[in-house]
Amino acid sequence: MLPYFVIFVAMRVFKETIFFFLIFFSINAYSQDIHFSQFFSSPLSLSPALTGNYDGDWSVMNNFRSQWKSVSTPYKTTSIGYDRNFYYYNEKISAGIYVVDDKSGSALLTVNKIYLSGAYHKTIKGNTFHFGIQPGFVIKSYGKDGLTLPSQFDMTTGYFNSNFSTGENNLGDNLSYFDFNMGGAWSKKFRKLEPLIALSVFHLFTPEESFTDKENNLPVRTSLYANVKYVFTEKISIVPHLLYMRQKKADEFLLGSNLVYKLNTNSFDIKSVYIGFFFRDGLNINVDAFYPVVGMKINKFDLGLSYDFNLSPLKVATNYKGALEFSLIYTGASSLLQKITIPCDRY
Repeated sequence: MLPYFVIFVAMRVFKETIFFFLIFFSINAYSQDIHFSQFFSSPLSLSPALTGNYDGDWSVMNNFRSQWKSVSTPYKTTSIGYDRNFYYYNEKISAGIYVVDDKSGSALLTVNKIYLSGAYHKTIKGNTFHFGIQPGFVIKSYGKDGLTLPSQFDMTTGYFNSNFSTGENNLGDNLSYFDFNMGGAWSKKFRKLEPLIALSVFHLFTPEESFTDKENNLPVRTSLYANVKYVFTEKISIVPHLLYMRQKKADEFLLGSNLVYKLNTNSFDIKSVYIGFFFRDGLNINVDAFYPVVGMKINKFDLGLSYDFNLSPLKVATNYKGALEFSLIYTGASSLLQKITIPCDRY
């Protein structure tokens, strides 16, 4: 029995040590930013320049993601955003607010973000240029009750005792900082082609982020996003999406396409449906995940559903299971005149 008890103790201590390392020192790792698989349905997190980039007066957007349920306490991310367009003569200015709540791990490492988002859109000879900024405030915290550290292992019982000292006196349980993002984009409408390219920079002022007394600054993250809407027929169009992000030495590359089919008038007021296929890659590793996307436009609602199938080395533990994700966008009608009718006498 003794060898088995020793192995059990060693495994538990190793597991808790690794978990402690991941939670509290992940701030020294790379690519820790929150992101969604349906990135194209989360414009305020994709680029500040995309604030208000739609045909309508206002919109509300919501995204929800649940990840790694099969191997640990699920990582859950919820975001909600609101933006509105303002028109002054021929100028279009957009303003909005974006809120994120993210919980991960058994210690419930919680990240709360709130950003104000603003953009200016200017059309010159058919080319539309978008410029946006996004100041915000970030709060991070964790629950100590969800953690057990190696120094809390009770050799007399073979279990961890939360009443024991953690031996980590230089740890804080929360932190906060000011953050700032900015971006620019270009778009243009051709006859059947409608491209958009956006370049963004996040954490421009590299805020300090550490639960310990050791100084650590959040690295700048750069992002390149592009999509092209191509209309094949009156009913069928294809929209490829590409997103490349880099944060210090970490890369992430997402690529895929949605096929959109417009429906005839129906009693459910479903305007269109779409299906898409995407993959996520770290460039320096094998393909991380593959995920299908389905969605529809009902009246002024855009609904999306996707599921990540894990293809990374972690697939041995996850059995290819990854993340379930929902997206919802409601776009209010536009008050801009789309057609101008000049009354005239008929003879």
